[in-house]
Amino acid sequence: MSNCALLIFAKSTLLETNSKKIVVSDKENASIWNILNAKTLKIAQKSKLPYFIANESVQVGNSFGARISNSILNIFDKGFEKVIVIGNDCPELSAFHIKSVSEKLEKNDFVFGPDFKGGAYLLGISKNEFNVDDFEDFKWQSASLFKDITSFYKQKKIAFLPFLNDVNDFFSFKKSVHNLKFTSNLKNQLLAFLTFINQSFDLVICKIVFFKFLFLKYRGPPAASF
Repeated sequence: MSNCALLIFAKSTLLETNSKKIVVSDKENASIWNILNAKTLKIAQKSKLPYFIANESVQVGNSFGARISNSILNIFDKGFEKVIVIGNDCPELSAFHIKSVSEKLEKNDFVFGPDFKGGAYLLGISKNEFNVDDFEDFKWQSASLFKDITSFYKQKKIAFLPFLNDVNDFFSFKKSVHNLKFTSNLKNQLLAFLTFINQSFDLVICKIVFFKFLFLKYRGPPAASF
């Protein structure tokens, strides 16, 4: 058995749809998260590593820090020596990145993948250096997470992945999609949503202009003042 496991720490499509509004339409938003969840599962399968999914149904803890720390500890308790943690909100992440992390963990204590907002889209952790209380206390879901976590472990051996975009809103979603490879099937799927959104926006603008034109055309002449 491999001494390294992959942990997908992410919400279900239903919960992501309600908590992260990439687009206004619930139906379209759910479709996007379905695609991203399926893509994340495909990455896990392509990595050839044993993988585990920790969504809200199995997470334990009253805070994000507690939930992710307990989920990591659960994997170590299964006998693994290394854990790679990913979410479902980084469209640019690939199986190549996972393979690179598993190799880097052979010579490093930690591997971090920074995002452009001060967080991290990936964590690679060695069992010997993991302390559940330390991990729980980090400022998770904040713009200072990456700085805090790298400063805390500055005396350890750390390797890094390139900066990638994660998805929290429409603008980060749009940027991330355009950064995908031209030949990516995922890019084609997600571009369809961007096209739909742009067309809907153009339609709204056309309606505004049309009704403004009608108002100007048919409103009465200004009243004479005396």
